Amino acid sequence: MAMISQDELEQLVLGALQNHLMDQEALTVFCEEYAKERNRLQAAASQNRDAVAKELATVKTDHAKLVDAIIAGIPAEQVKDRMLSLDARRIELEAQLERDPAPSPIRIHPKMAETYREKITALVARLSHPDGMLEAKDALRGLIEVVPPFRTCLQLF
Repeated sequence: MAMISQDELEQLVLGALQNHLMDQEALTVFCEEYAKERNRLQAAASQNRDAVAKELATVKTDHAKLVDAIIAGIPAEQVKDRMLSLDARRIELEAQLERDPAPSPIRIHPKMAETYREKITALVARLSHPDGMLEAKDALRGLIEVVPPFRTCLQLF
């Protein structure tokens, strides 16, 4: 059975982090696609919510007009069914707005890949110094589930 020292294992893990978690092209593509998809989903949710809010405003305006018509002397029986349907629709729309909160205004920073790279670099640097090494190691261990041996190299999962 082959043995490896903890220091040697940590150096291999750090090397793997720098080589795999900081692959510039893969990281940039991931960040761009993630931001694009998240922004698309937020835009769709925002459009849907805006449409519901617009319909709710129209329903309230129409209801108010019917109330004004009754006040002006139109018999209530003539507008009763329309008022009931407007009330039911208003309740549905308000419930939908309640269920589907406004999308988060938070947008993905365009330099997300650069920030990630800087943080991984800082983590690796902290792991190299005795000061703060325990905190950095704990943070790193939280990222890595297992380090199984794989013939000539280690794989991180």
